[in-house]
Amino acid sequence: MKLLKRITALFKKYKGRYGSPRLFKTLRLQGICVSRKCVERMMINAGLVGRKTRIYRRNHCRPVWTSLQKTSAKTSPNPQLSISIGSEM
Repeated sequence: MKLLKRITALFKKYKGRYGSPRLFKTLRLQGICVSRKCVERMMINAGLVGRKTRIYRRNHCRPVWTSLQKTSAKTSPNPQLSISIGSEM
């Protein structure tokens, strides 16, 4: 019961951001001898779930054809800069 109180206190201290691996490491650093699976089991029984990291997703607001036009314009050769090296000699 003391361990469960300590786990919930740490969970609230870190605003629910810590899951079982981080709480396990924090408890071990505080000198409490506990296993990772024990912390995990106690968190599940208490209904404590750590917040998941946010997944980055690209925002596709621009139409696809504008980005294709920009890339094709960059890769097309400039007709003003094309020089025939063999004819100048």
